[in-house]
This record gives sequence, structure tokens and C-alpha cells, in this order.
Amino acid sequence: AVVSTQSTGEEYPGGFSGAPLTISQRAELYPALVALHHSKANRAAGPGSYKYVVTGEGEERGEVMVTVSKDGTCAVSLDGQTVTVTPQGGIHEPLQKFTLDGGREVTLQQLEFNGVTHSIRYRCCRKDFTIVTPLQQRFMDAMPEKPVVDTSNLLLSPMPGSVSMISVEEGDEVLEGTEVAVIVAMKMNNSLKAPKSGKIKKIWASVGDVVDGDQKILEFH
Repeated sequence: AVVSTQSTGEEYPGGFSGAPLTISQRAELYPALVALHHSKANRAAGPGSYKYVVTGEGEERGEVMVTVSKDGTCAVSLDGQTVTVTPQGGIHEPLQKFTLDGGREVTLQQLEFNGVTHSIRYRCCRKDFTIVTPLQQRFMDAMPEKPVVDTSNLLLSPMPGSVSMISVEEGDEVLEGTEVAVIVAMKMNNSLKAPKSGKIKKIWASVGDVVDGDQKILEFH
């Protein structure tokens, strides 16, 4: 077993995602989450049936049907099973509670929502889900994936601005946290520190240069 002496926040800076959902957990979380999404993203929608596609990292994609009756009752169908989902509070409350089929209770915490992606905490684990219509999902699937660029050996400008100082030269050895450059933005000096210890391989910017956000400043070996 691997034992760590770091705190939970240090060991899992992005939150602890836990294991993939079990079949029973999926059967309770997806209907509750999609009912919440429908209430938030389609507040003006009237009675009818609405299809959604749920995608979560490490989770099986699910196609979900939400049927809203005239009295506001919400029935959610997933994997051939239909449950009635009843919210227990307002849609903007951070802690969301739902009752499924009048019995089972589901609780989740809302962390972030941008209209498409929900970041939640469920059973003490942080999970991110994208919920879109089938048409939106087809467009998303057709989009080329953005290539992943390794920037671990680069110091990038955190914002647009001008380079007012570079305190190292190519070949210098620096320690992590050492100030190596200063960017002036909005009349404020922003100190750029070495993200790692090592030797400077190349200096990409010069004093006086106007740089964009994420533009290369230094490169390490």
C-alpha cells in the first residue's frame, strides 16, 4: 500500500473523485442530477419530454429522458427504468436533496454550474458531469480534440503585459520559487517565479516586450 503524509487537500488538490459509480449509485444520481439540470437550464420549458446525454469522466455515458407533467411532476428514464424525482428545496441551494419514487433520498452538493457542466460532491467525492441535448452531444463529438501541450518546462506569462525585468541568463541554475522575471500589467508589477529548480535553457522574451497571456517567457532543461 502507498502511504502519504500529505493532507487531503495536498494529495488531491482537485478534489477526491473516488471510484466509478456503482450501478445503484448511477441509478440514483443520474436521475436526480438531470432533473436538477432541467430545472436550471430549461426553467421556461413547459410540460413535455426532453432528452439529455450525461457524460462524466470515468463514467459510462447515459441517455436520459425527462418527462414533465402538467402538475410539475418529473419522471426520469434511464437504462430502461423510470423514477419519479421530487426536489426537496430550491434549485439554487448549495445542498440539493431529492426523493426518488417517494422513498429513496439522494443528496448532492452543488459546487459549480456553467450551463452545461455540473461540478458536484456526491458521497464525499467530487465529480464533474456534462449534460447536453443529443444534438449538442453530436456536435461536441464531431469537434476535434485540442492537442495537449506539455508546458512543464516553460514559464508562461500569467496575463497580458510588458516585460520589465528578466533576472536570469541562459545557462543559469535557479531554485524553485526564485524570482526570474517581472511583468507589468495595469500599472502593477507581477513577479514571476521559477516553477521548478533547474537550468535555464532558453529565454524567449526580452525586457520591453509586450506579451500575451500564456506566452513563453523562459524554458528550463
